[in-house]
Amino acid sequence: VRLLAEAAASHPTLKSLVLDQNRLSGSAVRRLLRALRPNSTLVSSSLRQNALCNRGARIAADALCVSSTSLVVLDLSNNQIGVEGARALASSPEVNRVLRTLRLAGNRIGSERVQALASSLAKNSVVTSLDLHENAMCNEGIAAIGPLLERECALVTLRVGANWIDGAGAKEFARSLARNSSLTSLDLRGNRIGSEGASGIAASLETHESLTS
Repeated sequence: VRLLAEAAASHPTLKSLVLDQNRLSGSAVRRLLRALRPNSTLVSSSLRQNALCNRGARIAADALCVSSTSLVVLDLSNNQIGVEGARALASSPEVNRVLRTLRLAGNRIGSERVQALASSLAKNSVVTSLDLHENAMCNEGIAAIGPLLERECALVTLRVGANWIDGAGAKEFARSLARNSSLTSLDLRGNRIGSEGASGIAASLETHESLTS
C-alpha cells in the first residue's frame, strides 16, 4: 500500500482510484489518503467492501475535512461501518465543499446516524448524489431525509432502498417530495411501503416535474 500511495500521490493524470475488496486495514487507508492529499487530479475513489469498520470510516471522514482534498466521488459501501464511524462521516459534509457523490450503501448505520447525516447535509449545498441503500434507517431515518428535499438542496439522486420503510414512512416522505424540484432519480426499492405508501408517492409525482427515474 505504501508504494501504491506514493505512486498515486505523484501521478499527474490519475483521476480515479478503485481499491474495492482488498481487505485494507485502517492504517493502510490512513497512509493512502494522507499520501493522496497533494494530488489535485484525483476526483473519484472507491473503497467498497474492505471491512473498514469504525476506524476506517473515521479516517475517511478526517480526509474529507481536509481543505486540500479534490475528491468529488467517494464510495464506502459495504464496509461494516458502525455507529462511531457513521457519526464521524455524518459531520464531514458540513465541512467539505468539494464532494458531490457520497455512497454509503450496505453499512446498516441506523436511523440515528442517518438523522445526524441529514443534519450535516442541511448545511451543505453541493452534494448531488447520496446512496443510503440498505442502512436500516426505518421511518425515523427517511423522516430526517425528507426535509432536505424541501430546502434549496443540490440533491438530484437519492437511493434509500431496502431500509425497512413502511407505508406511513413513505407517505410522510411523499409530502416532502411533492415540495422538491431538484431530484431527478429516486430509488425506494425493497422497502415495505405497501399500497398506502405507493399512493402517497404517486400523488407527489403529480406535482413533481423533475423526476425521470
